[in-house]
Amino acid sequence: MTTYQLINHLEACNLLAPLIECGAIPLSLKRKRDIYQYYEKEIFIGKEKTTAITHTADALKVEENYVYRALKVMSQELKSSTAHNYFT
Repeated sequence: MTTYQLINHLEACNLLAPLIECGAIPLSLKRKRDIYQYYEKEIFIGKEKTTAITHTADALKVEENYVYRALKVMSQELKSSTAHNYFT
């Protein structure tokens, strides 16, 4: 399970907002998830990776390096199998 999948699952279960409010999950993870989704849409419509990153950065008003970090964080496999077992 990737970080992206976990965040989406928490949101589908209506657990993401309460966890962000109490500080258990940083708001930046939700922002990175949104960036990841925008980037994936750009790729889906046929843009090259570098163009998709530039368009994502421009559209969401963030630096390109932040887009790279968001992609890295969201695509990382979770190291603990506990989260995977709990949410599947």
